[in-house]
Amino acid sequence: MSEHPMQAQSHIDSIVRQEEEALERRSSSERLADAVGVFAGSFYLLCFT
Repeated sequence: MSEHPMQAQSHIDSIVRQEEEALERRSSSERLADAVGVFAGSFYLLCFT
């Protein structure tokens, strides 16, 4: 049985909202770790590709 498209979109919107709220609640150290990871990943790609 398939779900109504509007109901499915409502579920998707709810998940997106929860993910955005979780990102906003991250601590400073978590944000710093993400930034370091992005930098390290981009440096690795520049050097080894």
